[in-house]
Amino acid sequence: LPFDTDYFDIAFLNMTYGQIEDKVKALLQVNRVLKSGGYLYITELLIDKFYSFSENVLSIVKSSGFEPVSYEGNFLNYTLILRKK
Repeated sequence: LPFDTDYFDIAFLNMTYGQIEDKVKALLQVNRVLKSGGYLYITELLIDKFYSFSENVLSIVKSSGFEPVSYEGNFLNYTLILRKK
């Protein structure tokens, strides 16, 4: 990402997570540009053909330097709120 390290307080992936080819690389870049303690919101809707199950998302984001803070919604529509470690 073309931004300085520790630049943003919050980042959003709104119905885009499933379309990212190299998820680990992308999440590491999001981690880099977020300030310490910054938040990442990932929202998915089941009607999206690239829908990702929350369990799959959590397994990858945890290994990319994020910790889960909150899970809002249900199987059809959810938002994961994550904090940069």
